[in-house]
Amino acid sequence: MLANQLRRWGGWAALANGIIGALPLPFTVLFFAFEAPQAVKDVAQGITGFYPFGFLSDALPILVALAAVVVIVVLYRLERKGAPQLSAVAALLGLAGNLGMAVGGILIVFHKITVMEQVQLLVISLGPLGLWQILVNYLARRDGLLPSRLTGFGILSGVGQMAAFVVFFLFGGLSAAASSNAASILSNYPLLISLVIGTVGGFLGYNIGAPVWAIWLGRVFLFTKVTEASASTA
Repeated sequence: MLANQLRRWGGWAALANGIIGALPLPFTVLFFAFEAPQAVKDVAQGITGFYPFGFLSDALPILVALAAVVVIVVLYRLERKGAPQLSAVAALLGLAGNLGMAVGGILIVFHKITVMEQVQLLVISLGPLGLWQILVNYLARRDGLLPSRLTGFGILSGVGQMAAFVVFFLFGGLSAAASSNAASILSNYPLLISLVIGTVGGFLGYNIGAPVWAIWLGRVFLFTKVTEASASTA
C-alpha cells in the first residue's frame, strides 16, 4: 500500500529530523561555554579557528533540512487529495524555509557570512517554516490524518516560529536589538516586550517544539496503523 510506504519513509525522516534538530541547541550552549572566549580572541587577531561545538551547531541544521524535505513531500502526498492547492502552498513554504536554513548553515560553515547574517537568514526562514507547520497540521487535523494532540502541538509550534519571524523581521526587532545597548532596550518597554515574545516564541517553537513534533510525528507514522480513510488520500 502506497500510504504505508509513504508513512515509513516519512516516519524515519521525521525521527531523523527531530533527533538531529534537537542537537544544535546544546552544541550552541557548549560553544558559548567553552569555545566562544577563544573564538573572540582569534577573531580579534584575524585568525580563523576551528571550534567543534560551534561547527556542529552550524552544520547540523543542513542535515535537518535534508530530512525535512522528505517529511514535506510525504505530508504533501498524504494531504493533497483533500486540499490540492493548500497542500501545495504548504509544501512550497516548507521547502523555502528549509532551503533558507540549509543555505545559512552552508555559508556559515565555509565562513562566507557573519553570525549576524546567519541569524537574519534563520529569522527569515522561520516565517515560511512556521506557516508550513501550521498549514500541514491544520489539514491533518481537519482530515483526521494525524492525532489531534499532535496537530494541536504542531500548530502551536508553528505559531511560535511565526511570532519570532514577525517580531524580529517584519517589525525590525532584530536590527533594533543589534543597534541598541542593554539600557536602551530595557527602558523601551514596547521593544522589550516584543523581543521577549519573539525570543520565547522562536525558542519554544523552533528549538523545542519543532524537534518534539517531528519525533512525535515519526512515531505516529511508524507505529500507528493507517486507517482506510487516510490510506485513500495517498
